[in-house]
Amino acid sequence: MDMFSVSVFEDFIYWSDRTHANGSIKRGSKDNATDSVPLRTGIGVQLKDIKVFNRDRQKGTNVCAVANGGCQQLCLYRGGGQRACACAHGMLAEDGAACREYAGYLLYSERTILKSIHLSDERNLNAPVQPFEDPEHMKNVIALAFDYRGGTSPGTPNRIFFSDIHFGNIQQINDDGSGRTTIVENVGSVEGLAYHRDWDTLYWTSYTTSTITRHTVDQTRLGAFERETVITMSGDDHPRAFVLDECQNLMFWTNWNEQHPSIMRAALSGANVLTLIEKDIRTPNGLAIDHRAEKLYFSDATLDKIERCEYDGSHRYVSRGRAGKRAAGGAMGRGRWQDACGSLSSCDCWPRPLSPAASCSQTESG
Repeated sequence: MDMFSVSVFEDFIYWSDRTHANGSIKRGSKDNATDSVPLRTGIGVQLKDIKVFNRDRQKGTNVCAVANGGCQQLCLYRGGGQRACACAHGMLAEDGAACREYAGYLLYSERTILKSIHLSDERNLNAPVQPFEDPEHMKNVIALAFDYRGGTSPGTPNRIFFSDIHFGNIQQINDDGSGRTTIVENVGSVEGLAYHRDWDTLYWTSYTTSTITRHTVDQTRLGAFERETVITMSGDDHPRAFVLDECQNLMFWTNWNEQHPSIMRAALSGANVLTLIEKDIRTPNGLAIDHRAEKLYFSDATLDKIERCEYDGSHRYVSRGRAGKRAAGGAMGRGRWQDACGSLSSCDCWPRPLSPAASCSQTESG
């Protein structure tokens, strides 16, 4: 026997034996330990010290032990009967105990999980919201869209929409982690997704069928669209990234046509299709809108650059060139993109100053 360490708790003795059964931990009575039982075997000769941890051995007092110290999420004991509240996700409210949501954050997909980072405070490593993970329903998440409800319906969860090309479907989940559901199935490889809030309608591109389709989330809504294809392209065309402007009744997408890559535009009904950019472009990956300045931003994975232009494709300007990595997706706020290696970056985009954007309501027009 090689009994390396021993610990006592209540009526039992616990010890480690590095030679018995290739390293084992045993338990025996304090009065007669000869009738011992092995708790774990096969640990190996690296087995060293053991200790018993149990709440009953901690005889001190802690303000966090009662009702979590009044903290909504984390209660941190500071000694001397003092505590500090903290938030694993979200920010500490003015009362110093509750946690409230951040007004905004950047959401990104890592295929099987959705994660978030802060928009501007890169020193804060705590995620703004809890990661979304569902191994049964999230296998290869690609495109994302968002329905922000906080401005008009306080207390109502925001909705996150995402495509999963493993299942070939589009799903939604509330940003508090509840309410996951599948909205539409058998959609192929959806790599571009956008949400029209006034119409409660999703638009998406299908790389496999070379189409752009729209579908109203609430099918009981008057005038709901049910998987209506608004754009059908040739087999050589592959619509990918997708954005829309509700107020201007416009949608934009990138086209991965191998011979003629481009950025295109049409009305939300699918009418008036135009090619905006077809020169000095190779692999248009990410696409984003600066709604207040009415400008498009797009990334080119082959030319390693991010450009901006007007809604008609004019006044092209390189915001970031030759970054050395392929930009895979973009989102407007400050100028943020994700490269193909998985890192997230940001830069200033210099939008021209405009009056605050007003909400818009509209009916469909061609």
